[in-house]
Amino acid sequence: MPLPAWLTQDGTKPNLFHIDPDIAYPAVIGRLEQLNVKTGDTDQYWLEVAFQVTKIVAQDLISDNGLDPRPSAALILSIQSGGGRKGRWALRGFNKGKGTIAATKGKEVRQLHGGNSAALRAALIAAH
Repeated sequence: MPLPAWLTQDGTKPNLFHIDPDIAYPAVIGRLEQLNVKTGDTDQYWLEVAFQVTKIVAQDLISDNGLDPRPSAALILSIQSGGGRKGRWALRGFNKGKGTIAATKGKEVRQLHGGNSAALRAALIAAH
């Protein structure tokens, strides 16, 4: 299965993969309703959850496609920031909510990626 549109392998560095947050984050945020979060309620906390989930799913997809360079080289995931992405997805543009530190504890990431991983993965693969 090819990588989804939001995840591309760098042409010159095979261990570097680029993530397009304009495609991936909305797909994850759209799945937050499973956790009783309304789409308009996205804040720094939920944006950090989307970031973490996107990285985990990206690693799964890279591995499933036989593209994981580990252990001979580090796997590098780069979030694209050009084309206005940096401004659109900057934490400062969102209300603090519970904050990013609380999001790094991983409770919602485990809930989204764990029991609902098939649905989340399907949503991210279909995102374009």
